[in-house]
Formats: sequence, C-alpha cells, structure tokens
Amino acid sequence: MYEAHGSVRGSCGHSHRSIRTAHVCAADDREACRRLPGGNAYSDRSVRAIEPRAFRPHELDQLDEVRCA
Repeated sequence: MYEAHGSVRGSCGHSHRSIRTAHVCAADDREACRRLPGGNAYSDRSVRAIEPRAFRPHELDQLDEVRCA
C-alpha cells in the first residue's frame, strides 16, 4: 500500500493499492494548491510506502515510470 505524503501537507488519508494511483493523488493535490487564492501555495506530497520500509527495486522502476509519464 502507498500514500501521497509530505512533511508540510501531511498524508492524503488514502491507502492506494498502486504507485500510480498514489502519484495521481499527489499530482491532484499539487493542482489543488495551484488553484488556491494567491497562487503561491504548493504541495510537497510525493509517493511513499505506508509500511515503514524502503521501496523495492521493482517499485523504484514504477516510480520512474509515473514521474516520466
């Protein structure tokens, strides 16, 4: 399981089953911040595994794929 999380914005509150859906959630948060009045808000959310562990090699490949898409 994965989530979109940032040290400033916190967690998205969802448990995503795939890296891709967590990435879309983080991108949606960035877009929502851009639309806020003043236009200078930002989102620091990125994808992280919910379990306290490092990403596995195949997960790192998936992260690269969604970042380049």
